Amino acid sequence: MATRRITYSAFTLIELLVTIVLIAVLAGSAASAVPSILERVRRVQCQARLAKLGHAVLVCAQDHDMALPGAGQPPTGNPLTSVSYTYTRDILPYLGLTEEQARQRRPLFCCPSRTAATNGDFQSPHYVFSGANNISPALCGLSGVRLPAVKRPARTVLMAEAGASVPFSNHPFTGTVAVPDAKCWVFFVDGHSGFLPIHSFGGANTLAKDPPASCGYQWSPD
Repeated sequence: MATRRITYSAFTLIELLVTIVLIAVLAGSAASAVPSILERVRRVQCQARLAKLGHAVLVCAQDHDMALPGAGQPPTGNPLTSVSYTYTRDILPYLGLTEEQARQRRPLFCCPSRTAATNGDFQSPHYVFSGANNISPALCGLSGVRLPAVKRPARTVLMAEAGASVPFSNHPFTGTVAVPDAKCWVFFVDGHSGFLPIHSFGGANTLAKDPPASCGYQWSPD
């Protein structure tokens, strides 16, 4: 009986040790997976914020004879003063916000995957309207375009993460620019979103022309 008790106790101790080791391994695996899980959550939040702004742009256009932001505005030559960024003022009423409230609601205009040092807000949002033709006529965009004139709404980008014009990705955010096929969220004229690699044309401005058809998106309304 004594031998059996010793054997039983030893077996129990071994089981206990194995269990501790397994718990440690699982805990380590879970800890290593946390950053990936958090980034997936941030990515979903980023898409939701872009979609909210995109839908506001569409409603704004419907209230202005179906014309998208930028109608009648001459090219600025400066992205930050173009409708690509200033569209936010046009849509504040459709978000139920005043300018003062928009300043306080900074996260709405910022991608959660960006660092705090990027200082995004409604004046310099991380999400841009696809109005690069308001920067220069040589660039593609939808500034001032009427919605019925968009021939392929399911392929034509209405909004995108600002990094899409370089391109770089916020997922994860590195700050590195001119990254080939960097993935960004885009929001299409028909109201759906996509997380797509942005065609870089070998480092040239991604908005200078439409990418190959296989990319699944385009910047121009044609």
